[in-house]
Amino acid sequence: MRFCFIGGMFLVMIVLFGCNPISRHAPCTLQLELRESQMIDDPYGAFEQLLHNIITDNNRVDYARLAQQEQATVILQKVMQIGADGNLTEKINAYNAAVLYAVLESYPFVDVQKANCDILSAYFTSSTPVLSFNLFDLKATLTQEDWRAAFTLAGPRRGDAPLTDDIYMTDRLDEQLSHAVERYLGSCAGVQIDHANYRVLFGELIWNRREWFIADYDRRYGTPGVSLLAAVMPWASVKTQEQLADVPGYDAVLLPMDWRLNDLDRPELEQAQEDDVEFLPCGCP
Repeated sequence: MRFCFIGGMFLVMIVLFGCNPISRHAPCTLQLELRESQMIDDPYGAFEQLLHNIITDNNRVDYARLAQQEQATVILQKVMQIGADGNLTEKINAYNAAVLYAVLESYPFVDVQKANCDILSAYFTSSTPVLSFNLFDLKATLTQEDWRAAFTLAGPRRGDAPLTDDIYMTDRLDEQLSHAVERYLGSCAGVQIDHANYRVLFGELIWNRREWFIADYDRRYGTPGVSLLAAVMPWASVKTQEQLADVPGYDAVLLPMDWRLNDLDRPELEQAQEDDVEFLPCGCP
């Protein structure tokens, strides 16, 4: 098992980029240009088709292909515009569109630290007054409405929640939210098993909610004080349950964030990324 390490990220972001990832009024701003002549008849249909074209089977994003898609930025902007003042489903789609938009702005020379900073702390604005929102605030609002929403909000890093190629729909949202938790638990970002050191490493979305999962297990089965490993079982897929069932008694620890861009593997860009961000790849590709 190898680990992902990144040190002093908050200080680096503030000093190098003048942008605090938890600031409500950071100077990072992404300006959108959305004109009436660029309207799309079916923005969600176009967005879903775009996702089908760029999301791989292991939930990576083919950003090179995204950059080649006709009207990609217009589609993403329109989805963001709808979600700026929309319901829970529309806001989730807007958030994920904003992630793609922020990375696309500087691709292929993406500084993952700055991209993550921009996404969390930028105010997205345009000539359309309704499109003005901060994604850190939006993320907090969504998770307050339903804690499972955190697992639907993809980020630019491989350690973030994975992006699905399906858009979120109001009539299917409850099912999709639960599936997002299941998908995260089955991903390299969510759970990795270190047999050599008898440990199970949980991604931050699980780790930061570990007390909730343990309490939820008690509510379900009347069994207080179970391990985090046992507590996440009801939320995992059958395949993940079978994998975790083989490691009883392993220690639960936090999985270090994988700061690599959630792109396809592109060896020609890896050296440039490693110059900016020191990391050792996790056990998963």
